[in-house]
Amino acid sequence: MEFEFGTALSGDYKWLIDTYGTGHSCDLPVVLNPFAMAEGRNLLAQMKPLLAHNRSSPTYRRPFLHFPEPGGLLAVAQDLNAGSLFWLTAGDAGNWALFHYDGGGRRHQAHPTTLVEFLVAWIGGRSPESFFGVGNSQ
Repeated sequence: MEFEFGTALSGDYKWLIDTYGTGHSCDLPVVLNPFAMAEGRNLLAQMKPLLAHNRSSPTYRRPFLHFPEPGGLLAVAQDLNAGSLFWLTAGDAGNWALFHYDGGGRRHQAHPTTLVEFLVAWIGGRSPESFFGVGNSQ
């Protein structure tokens, strides 16, 4: 799988996919999986359309490059409200920061944590901000 990306992926992401596979429940974000049968949940199938959309849409301007550019954003999860969670692919894959963009692509939140740590905090209500339209909005 990493050969197709040309970069390593984080160990916690690989563990999450190996352990839980693909799924969606309780308004949780859908973690994109390179092995998913459904195209809309497949990381590889979603890379090119997301990249094309992000590069062409004036409302989806991001303050970062897009993967596969070095340090570019790589989508890792999506929700039913068109929100997206990206890795900022700078440095070691185990230390990539997460960025959430709202459905309009105009606002983003940085989350300097691993994907699994973020999901555990969010599910447990310890996320400092609302994420993907649900969660702990203070």
